Amino acid sequence: MKKPKIILSFVGLVLSTGLIGCSDGESSSESAGTQEASMNSDSQEEDNVDNSADHEGETKSQDEPESSETSSEQSPEGVRQELVMEEDQIFLPSSFPGQAIENVLVSVASNNDQTYSVQYQTSEGEALAHVTGSRFASKQEAVAELESFQNGKKVGPFEQGGEDLGYGITGYGEGATGSQYFSWEEGNWLLSLSSATEDEIDHPAVAREIVEYLESHTLPAPGELGVVDIHYERGSEEVNVDIRWQDGSMVYELRTGRDPLEAMQMATSMEE
Repeated sequence: MKKPKIILSFVGLVLSTGLIGCSDGESSSESAGTQEASMNSDSQEEDNVDNSADHEGETKSQDEPESSETSSEQSPEGVRQELVMEEDQIFLPSSFPGQAIENVLVSVASNNDQTYSVQYQTSEGEALAHVTGSRFASKQEAVAELESFQNGKKVGPFEQGGEDLGYGITGYGEGATGSQYFSWEEGNWLLSLSSATEDEIDHPAVAREIVEYLESHTLPAPGELGVVDIHYERGSEEVNVDIRWQDGSMVYELRTGRDPLEAMQMATSMEE
C-alpha cells in the first residue's frame, strides 16, 4: 500500500510543478503586458507633450508677427531714438498743419545706417508726409542725385515775361503742349510749379503765397542744392509736393499730398 502513496505523491509533485510553471508564465506574461502598457503610456504622454509643444510653437508663431523693418505706429516722440543713423544726420519734421503733435502717428519703414524712412499720418489714418534720409558714397554723388531731380524744372530767366513775387524775387513761367510751368529761386533753392494748362492754376499767385511764407520761415540749408517740386494733378484738386535737398553726402526728402503752404510748414520745421 505504500507504493501507491509514493506514486500519488510523485504525480502530485509533477502536477504541482506544472501548475507552478504555468503560474510563472502567466505572471511573466502579465508583467510583460503591464510593462508594455506602461511604456506605451509613457510614449503616448511624450507624444502628447511633443504635440503640445509643437502646438504652442505654432500658436506663438501665429501670435507674433514676422520680423520686419516696419515698426508699429507710435507718436513722434521717441522715433528719433529708434533710428540707427547718426543723430546729427537725421532731419525730421516737428510741426504738422492742423494737427497736435501728440495726435500724429509715425511708422518707420526703413531703418539702417545708410537710410531712414519715416511715414506720418493722422490718428484717423490720413497720410501727412513721408520723410527719408539717404547716404550716398560721396558728396559728388549726392549733388548728382539732386541735379538729376532738378533737371527740367527750372524756367527762364527771360528778359521779358518775369513775374514779381515780392521781396526782390522774380518768377518765370512758360507753357508746353497741354502743360504750364513756373519756377523761381531763393538762395540755393529752386522752387517749381507744374499743372495742366486746361486747369488754369494761377502759378504766380501760388508762388507769391509761398514767397511770403518763406520770408518768416526758413527751409533747411542745403549744401549746394535744394528743390521744391509742386505738381497739380490734371483735372483734380490733388497736388503732390516733393521737397529734396543735399547736405554733404546726404540727400533728404519730404513728400506730401497736402497743400503747398502746409508742405512748407512741415519742411521748415525739419531740424536735426
